[in-house]
Amino acid sequence: MNLDALNAILVKADKLRPIQALALQVLKTAGDVDASITEIVNIVKLDDVLTLKILKYSNSALYNRGNSEIKSVDEALKRLGLNALIKIVLASASSSYFDNAGEGYGLSRGELWRHSVASAGVSQRLAEFTGFPEKEALFTSCILHDIGKTVLDVFIAGKRDEIKLSFSKGNTVFTKVEVDILGLDHAALGGKILDKWAVPSQIADAVRWHHDPEKLGASSDLAWHVHISDLLCLMVGVGLGVDGLSYEGKTDRFAKYGIKEGDLQRLLIIAVEELERANQWLEGA
Repeated sequence: MNLDALNAILVKADKLRPIQALALQVLKTAGDVDASITEIVNIVKLDDVLTLKILKYSNSALYNRGNSEIKSVDEALKRLGLNALIKIVLASASSSYFDNAGEGYGLSRGELWRHSVASAGVSQRLAEFTGFPEKEALFTSCILHDIGKTVLDVFIAGKRDEIKLSFSKGNTVFTKVEVDILGLDHAALGGKILDKWAVPSQIADAVRWHHDPEKLGASSDLAWHVHISDLLCLMVGVGLGVDGLSYEGKTDRFAKYGIKEGDLQRLLIIAVEELERANQWLEGA
């Protein structure tokens, strides 16, 4: 482990621009059972750029089925629904972190963000299957689950020989390879970043432990859903980089939620469908 590299990583992470305060406000308001839809819409209206982005999505081929042009956030809400509007706000606030990241992990430009969006989409369908109720927190956790990679990207680049050496020493799990070479892994760093941004702790913990959800014990459901959503996308090749599928296998991960072989095949088909939706989403951005 290179201590100078570790210190440089922590400094870069500390300097990372915090996620837009308005997005955090929307997230926290959406999680408040006493908050009204009007409160959320009024928060969104405070940001002209975000309002324009929501109107653009509302009028894109993904959401507009030949209907009249949407000209206000209130009209957009009727077309999109509250959940979709919240997701657009959160994704729009997060996308810039991923713009130039991924090449260090062997991904083409934009593929890390594509993986994040596809994982978030898969997670919503997975939640429907398992009956998991916290869909907005799950969506946000999946969007941000690889935020640590956006920082580690430049440090892991050019380390192919060291990665091979680490694997040869018996480190068959890529998070352990990251720790061996850099001093910490992308999931742990992601949790640190979200803690600093004051993102709700359950989301920060889900990101921190999305490769080891069992370590959260009784409060691990959110992290397990992120873990499975991430894995499903990797299994169909979305975001499959130098790390590949070199993450610790959880033999009971599917059985834990009653996912049988036939269910798994359907979920993999859903992952392919969500990749196409992610492509449409990115085209509408």
